[in-house]
Amino acid sequence: MVAADLDVLLVHTPENIYYLTGYETAGYFEYQVLAVPASGAPSLLIRNTERFNVDEHTWLPEAHLWSADTDYFEATVQLLDSLGTPRSARIGLESHSWFVTAQVSAALTAKLQGRQVVDSGRIIERRRLVKSLAEQAYVRAAAAIVDRMMAAGVAAASAGRSELDVAAAVQQKQMLAGGEYPALPHFVKSGDRLMLQHATATDKRLSTGDFLHLELLGVTRRYHAALTRTVHIGQASASVRQSASVVFDIADQMLNELRPGATISEITKHGRDRINALRGDVHGDTRVALHGGDPNEFSVILAPFPGTNRRLGYSMGIGFPPNAGEAHTSDFRESNPLELQPGMVFHMLSGVSPELTFTETVLITANGSERLTQTPRKLVEA
Repeated sequence: MVAADLDVLLVHTPENIYYLTGYETAGYFEYQVLAVPASGAPSLLIRNTERFNVDEHTWLPEAHLWSADTDYFEATVQLLDSLGTPRSARIGLESHSWFVTAQVSAALTAKLQGRQVVDSGRIIERRRLVKSLAEQAYVRAAAAIVDRMMAAGVAAASAGRSELDVAAAVQQKQMLAGGEYPALPHFVKSGDRLMLQHATATDKRLSTGDFLHLELLGVTRRYHAALTRTVHIGQASASVRQSASVVFDIADQMLNELRPGATISEITKHGRDRINALRGDVHGDTRVALHGGDPNEFSVILAPFPGTNRRLGYSMGIGFPPNAGEAHTSDFRESNPLELQPGMVFHMLSGVSPELTFTETVLITANGSERLTQTPRKLVEA
């Protein structure tokens, strides 16, 4: 804040409020804001019905409250006045936040009168990239939960059962294992639905020969761990198994490059180079025999994701709906120069094929990286 010459930062993003204070509620669809002065303690403004969550979850002695007949933008001005914020102050606003709408931005700017309102950038998000030991423990616990959820989902998968049957097993285990609600639904899809991004379970029945995609989230204290596995319904052909081994090799090579000092840009470039080289070795981007024809013709190299510039990972941590990851802060693209540091956590993607998808949650350590998700990386034949 000092470097940005900000007197006060107005924080509207639920993840950032949680990071700074521990405050959480599913009722963040109502207006809430944390005023963080350059010096001194922050002050929270929330709806009056949420007041008991302050005592339950935070270290704050109290909070400012607004009610149904309150102008909460005016209450925000009063909050700043209570902090002794001068009329000449520079006020930082999270312009990137989903919760700072055009209406919120315009109303606050008008109410704050002579105070200068400026874009704060992602000051807090950048701070959140490196997890403390306590935060790492939460992600580890979330990873252990998602491993158990994956085992339950795999066990429920067989010909004749529906995607909903599998999702029900996953969600039951989520609760029984001590998991919280995730910031995104679990993605469960199969057969001709595999190309649907971010698809949730339907009553579609699993058939022999289908690929079943399970992308799941474990959550502890709002910290997320992600895990994806592919299940083949019935016995897989030799070519499918060989294609899976190609995906594993690419993933292993990328994980081996994760270490302090390495840059996201170079790791992404190396990963994409390997993927594109493999595609070039076969027949370009032609798709064959994925949902019909001779199953022995299957090749993962012939079934790439659309485009060649798909990201290969993104930061993970605190999540509230509608987003579980921290991709908006840092993801694996060639344009990202970020240097890896111990304590960073990423959801690493294979980036090769929608039919054979295997992802992990990984912690950057002092000497390299550690897979926090422990589910064996193999093609399950159910």
